[in-house]
Amino acid sequence: MSAAAAVDGADHSERGSGTVLVVGLLGVAAALLIPLVLLASIAGARATAQGAADLAAIAGATAWHDHGGGAPCAVAGRVLVEHGAYLVSCEVSGEDVVVTAAVPTRVGDARATARAGPA
Repeated sequence: MSAAAAVDGADHSERGSGTVLVVGLLGVAAALLIPLVLLASIAGARATAQGAADLAAIAGATAWHDHGGGAPCAVAGRVLVEHGAYLVSCEVSGEDVVVTAAVPTRVGDARATARAGPA
């Protein structure tokens, strides 16, 4: 036993253990929170992609039907860019316009498909 321990009668062998415990708890919290933040980001991107795809399909169908077949995919692509997405595919299927949109995330692209046609 050291002279300092002999004077105050305390055993200081566990000195700093609270710091180690706090650092360990912070590591566990980070390990749990990082995947949750990524999942929330992906879910938000998926919602953005679906909304953009819906609007782009409606805009493309409107261009196709109201303007005599005028460039529905070009219109859909412009709408997607305005909403933070990009065009993956676009096709006219019968009287409908089918648009697939994507929004980039940290772990890949969130994709969504929408179809619109005459009422």
